[in-house]
Amino acid sequence: MNHLTSRFAVRISLTLFVCSLLISVLLASGLFKASSKAPAPESSVQKITVHAAGRGGKFLKLQDGRELKSRYTGNQVASDALRSGSAQARSLASADFDSDGAPDVVGGYAVNGFGVVTLRRGNPEAFAPTDDSVFARMQQGLNPDPLLPETLSYTTPEAADFLVTGDFNRDGRSDVLLAAHGGGLYLMAGDGAGRLTAPERIELPGQVTALAAGEFKAADGNTDVAVGIAGPSGHTLLIYDGAEGGLSGQPTSYQLPYEATAVEFGRLDSDPFMDAAVATGNEVEIVHGWGRLNRVSAESRVERVSVPFNVQSLALGNFVWDRQSNTEIAAQAEGGELYLLEQSEINKVRFNDAELEERAQARRTPIAMKKQSVSEIESASAWTANKPARWSEPLDLETSVAPAPGAISHRPLVVSQVSWGDTEDLLMLDSGRNSMKIVGQQTRQAGEAGVSAESITGVEGLSNVSLDATNAPVAVLALPTKLNGERDMVLLNSGATEASIVPITPDATVTVNSTTDAIHSPGCATLGTGTCSLRDAFIFANANAGTTISINAGTYQLSLSGGSGCDTPNAGDLVVNPTTTITGAGQATTTIQQTLSNARVLCMNLPFGANTYTISGVTVTGGRDTGGVGGGGFVGGALGEVLNVTNVTFNDNRTSGTNTTSGGGGLNKFGGNLTITGCTFTNNTSSTVNQAPAGGPGGGLGYAPGSAGSGQGGATGNLVMTNNTFTGNTAGSAASGGGGADLFTFNTGTGSFHITNSTFTSNQATNGSGGAIIVESLQLTLDATAANTTSLSSNTSKVNGGGIYWSGGSGIIDATAGGTVTISGNTATNDSNGAGIGDNTVGGVTAKGTLNLADNVEIQVNGLWTNFTGSNVTFANLSIVDGTFTANNSTITVNSNLNVAKNTLSGGTFNGNTSTVGISGNLNLLNGTFNAGTTVNLTGGLNIAAGTFNAIAQTGGTFSGGSSTVNIGGNFTFTAGTFTAGSSAFNFNGSSAQSIGTLAATFNNLTINNASGVNLGGNVTVGGTLTLTNGVLGVSTNTLTLNSTQSEFRWSERCSRQLRQSHFQ
Repeated sequence: MNHLTSRFAVRISLTLFVCSLLISVLLASGLFKASSKAPAPESSVQKITVHAAGRGGKFLKLQDGRELKSRYTGNQVASDALRSGSAQARSLASADFDSDGAPDVVGGYAVNGFGVVTLRRGNPEAFAPTDDSVFARMQQGLNPDPLLPETLSYTTPEAADFLVTGDFNRDGRSDVLLAAHGGGLYLMAGDGAGRLTAPERIELPGQVTALAAGEFKAADGNTDVAVGIAGPSGHTLLIYDGAEGGLSGQPTSYQLPYEATAVEFGRLDSDPFMDAAVATGNEVEIVHGWGRLNRVSAESRVERVSVPFNVQSLALGNFVWDRQSNTEIAAQAEGGELYLLEQSEINKVRFNDAELEERAQARRTPIAMKKQSVSEIESASAWTANKPARWSEPLDLETSVAPAPGAISHRPLVVSQVSWGDTEDLLMLDSGRNSMKIVGQQTRQAGEAGVSAESITGVEGLSNVSLDATNAPVAVLALPTKLNGERDMVLLNSGATEASIVPITPDATVTVNSTTDAIHSPGCATLGTGTCSLRDAFIFANANAGTTISINAGTYQLSLSGGSGCDTPNAGDLVVNPTTTITGAGQATTTIQQTLSNARVLCMNLPFGANTYTISGVTVTGGRDTGGVGGGGFVGGALGEVLNVTNVTFNDNRTSGTNTTSGGGGLNKFGGNLTITGCTFTNNTSSTVNQAPAGGPGGGLGYAPGSAGSGQGGATGNLVMTNNTFTGNTAGSAASGGGGADLFTFNTGTGSFHITNSTFTSNQATNGSGGAIIVESLQLTLDATAANTTSLSSNTSKVNGGGIYWSGGSGIIDATAGGTVTISGNTATNDSNGAGIGDNTVGGVTAKGTLNLADNVEIQVNGLWTNFTGSNVTFANLSIVDGTFTANNSTITVNSNLNVAKNTLSGGTFNGNTSTVGISGNLNLLNGTFNAGTTVNLTGGLNIAAGTFNAIAQTGGTFSGGSSTVNIGGNFTFTAGTFTAGSSAFNFNGSSAQSIGTLAATFNNLTINNASGVNLGGNVTVGGTLTLTNGVLGVSTNTLTLNSTQSEFRWSERCSRQLRQSHFQ
């Protein structure tokens, strides 16, 4: 080895030694930790684009916004336009396009001559992880980006100036609706797996000037659309009702005096129906919603509010606190000034301690609840025009925005609740000043620690926070709270294609470091330096809105007795009132166990405020509600409240009492939105003393959008459940049931329920109906995404619907997204051991896609079942008992029997339409009407005791006619089996030529009533009366025998219509 090589080797050895020593020091110091796990991907967050840190005060702990880099895929032209910067940002919207529990973001852009839409998937690790280890890593400092870098890009025929999301084609999946200002409207349908179809133009009688999507009339989960257009007949507002065909239906049209510059949906009166507000010139026109069972004129629903300026933009929200949580209208003038319109006769006086205590009683005392069906909601009273002026003079909010050349924003006002209070905030885009403003009320409830805030004249606590951006902002939205308590705003700026995120961090994060159930001083107040028990953490959170409680792995037993439940966090159950995030180390390692025999685990929101609670990564067990209120594990709910529950196990929680009408052994929530993702409900119970008929529903879950809070009638809420398991839960109610879940409404609450990729097994309704689920009102959608399953199996009920029972609500069973929906192995006393459909006269149950319902399905009094066109549905047994089945153009397979009516005293209607029906067992018509489809293939027997039977095709088995009327509109095809007409009357009354054949058949009474004629394809005997009412009977070379015991006639051509049985001896 030469001298140079030797020196080089020495240097390498020294370098390796130094590196090894440095790593050892870092490991020993704890600054660097070795891990067997792969490192988290490098954050895609880049340079600062929004200066926000330190500007929000206590209520908004803002961080600087940074660019979130994308990796564009999809359409090459669109991707190139985004990378080159030639795409100009226009719009933002959000939805969960792949049902993974994480919000996805769509962006709209304009390029020379066309548009671009991007879809960026949300990060499940931030919102709904499938791996519980994420929770432990969060406690060690992991802060996942809200969005993944991969971004799909699409071209659109026109600029995407407007962009809204929703289910616009009623297939159960999120879609995108976009429009260019002064251009057309386009639908990009979602496939349920995070992709969009090519834009499809929606024909309109004019060009788009404003666009909104949301809920109109009774909130029902069907997305409604409002479009402002300019056309040959002037300026018009079109509202498409999602429940009545949506974009493919006929819109309601309202003539406007000027161009519609903005339109929004919201709740603008005290009835239970959602409304629409449109800006047109110097007016805000409010179209008040109404019940779909009420007959009203569209024009009678319009309220016109004049203002002394032309309105450029609108936003609807609860910006100013009042006792009824009324909605205000924020209106931006053409010059950029911001005004507020408030409803008159509102009470802004804060609740005193005595009143707050009275409101809290609704969490402690069972309420006199009247559950309401869809029909009752849709026929409720609505706003009327003969009322005095309801709106104040516009209040100048002393802030304004300015336009910027080239920065086009058609939605400069956005509503979101980004601060920690119980009112909503207004996000204002000030493009001319390269800034975004947040206007919000920062006044706390009585008894809570307050902060000073500069007030806008005339409104207590209303303040304005300004954030500076590097470019003019054109679109903004706020994402939901992440599991670590952080929330992000997404901002699009002109001159940049990449979105920026502005984080909002928790007000404080406290870490529970003691498993003892004790109250320490100062407890968690020292933020990490003292002993902090779980109870200490909740005491801290009640004094500090926006707190995140981090719970380390371990078992936390609640043992401090005292209190009456739902009153104080100091004893008994845990209590939290303001907005709070609770995060454990994972449901397998972090357990909160109630050891007291008369206390639940957690009570939320005693003041019934519009707060947000995010709870994840824990197991909740041992909760006992003995007062009959509901919610042995958790109880909460209020108008505007949001509860997100992710990766939580509810095990062995119970609710009981002398009149448990509320139910929900594991979780009870009345009012506001509830999202449950990746959770397990096992062995929870809802029961009553002596099993009183009125009580004990919802063994695992009790949910209603209606609120029990004073003055909170007409609340709205949606239940969204994804990737959950319900096993071994029990409901004792005889009046309702729902071993797994009871879904209903009361107090004129409206909303919807949606269950995706979830399993219900071995749940029981021991005295009632719906072993897995009972739907007592509103609409439930059951579906599954590609390669996933929603299953209801091995559940039991004493009465109806071993799997599921609809008793006043409507439903959609949807297998069109590529997943599987199964209802099998369930048992019930009645024939509806799989699914029962009761009195749901509004909407009914719709089946979509290929479904194998391996249990019996029974459609009961006033029940409705509809097969969606193109569906293929298999039943074990199908019974129609005083209900109606509509097949449309579908394929129906019944593996055993199809029964119309239970006996001759009941009825039922089967409408085959243009379907193909195959029945392996018997077709039993005991009463009612059977209208066959294009083809009915019957392997077993046809038994007609009474009723009306229209059309037949018999390929085997036995036909027993009984004594009834059999109306045949198509061909009588008899190729195999045994045909016994009995004493029935067969009436051939089709509109085109019919045939009878091909085997010999004997009829008792036969009527020909077809102007196009009826031809014999085989020998026919008429033992009773042959009546030729209309048309001719073509015999050809066959034999027609009348009163065969006396005479026989063979004719070579046909019988004339004058022929009667009385002509023969």
